[in-house]
Amino acid sequence: MEPPINRLIDDLLKLVFWKVPLIDLIRAKAVCRRWKCLVDNKHFRVGFANSHTYCPLAFMKNDFGDHVWLGYDSTSSKWKRMPAFGDIVKKVDPLRTRGSWKGMLCLKFGNDYSSYTMFNPVIGESKPLPKSSDYWGASELQMVVEEETKNLKIVAIRGQGTEVYNFASNSWTKVASTPGSITNLTICKLKAKNGAAYSNGFLYCVGQSQEGFYILVSFNVATEKWSDDVIESPYPTSNAMEVECQVVECGGKIFAITETKVGLVEIWMFDCNTQRFSWVTEMSERMCTKVLNIEPGVHQELPKPGNIQCTANSQQIFIWQNHRQTIAAFHLLERRWEILPSIGRSDYTRSCPDVDTVEIDAAFFEPTFLELTVDVTVNS
Repeated sequence: MEPPINRLIDDLLKLVFWKVPLIDLIRAKAVCRRWKCLVDNKHFRVGFANSHTYCPLAFMKNDFGDHVWLGYDSTSSKWKRMPAFGDIVKKVDPLRTRGSWKGMLCLKFGNDYSSYTMFNPVIGESKPLPKSSDYWGASELQMVVEEETKNLKIVAIRGQGTEVYNFASNSWTKVASTPGSITNLTICKLKAKNGAAYSNGFLYCVGQSQEGFYILVSFNVATEKWSDDVIESPYPTSNAMEVECQVVECGGKIFAITETKVGLVEIWMFDCNTQRFSWVTEMSERMCTKVLNIEPGVHQELPKPGNIQCTANSQQIFIWQNHRQTIAAFHLLERRWEILPSIGRSDYTRSCPDVDTVEIDAAFFEPTFLELTVDVTVNS
């Protein structure tokens, strides 16, 4: 007897597929030719990709060396298992992504600091990138789309060096390392660990002057040049032991997350026109107690600031502490804080008690069926 689901017309069956988890959607292609044609439909794929975003990501490894990963789905407020990495785990360490763009992850090859590969878990395709001319072991990699040409680029920043990978030419290009005409405030170190944020054609990065002040500098992705503008951070202190500053992009805007030694975590919004920061909110005492495991406002012998990680997606800013799995989220539109569900209580981790390593990653994942060709653009 024919299964009841096969009696549905194509439009109704597409609505069913729209709601299923990503892993089940991939498996559905193998059921029959009709299902494969529906899933492979271009309009269905684009719609599914645009309506499913997972952020942050959690990468896991068990005692047998198997790798799995979960993505947080804000729509359902649940952690969902993502597609398997397959044979690529033999070549790279998927517990450490070096960038993401839609359904593609940039992963580092083993111990080779200048080798990376692009991987699309949905279609199981990988594309090694040519080696860069420098070593980017401690670099900040940002995958950005140039506004005018819609060409995908990777900007690698490490200390005084900057290099750009262009998918159109399949090559790396060295560019001017830092702003060249700044007087009395020379950048001595780009703080790659604090990340960078892309908005309106510019990549904004946290830097540190020779005097020790934290500043914000910008990189024009189209011209591949650093701007000479120096933007003061929300906390213009020269004592790096007292405050740390990171930047993220959310809803097309730049936000700074600051952390002080006494455990105060604040969010600031950056105005690209005035080049000034305005205060948005601070993490509540309840959140600080859970996320940072400290009592805010009480002077304690705390380690140097810089132990928090942050990322943003879908009008939410996520903040957590290194090597901890308690994640706080601030909803920009609703202006409220919440604690994300525990990763340890997800359906997958409950059924797999042998997981011994869990790493929270600031990357995001928007599933796409786009192939990793050299001329990757955002036409779909």
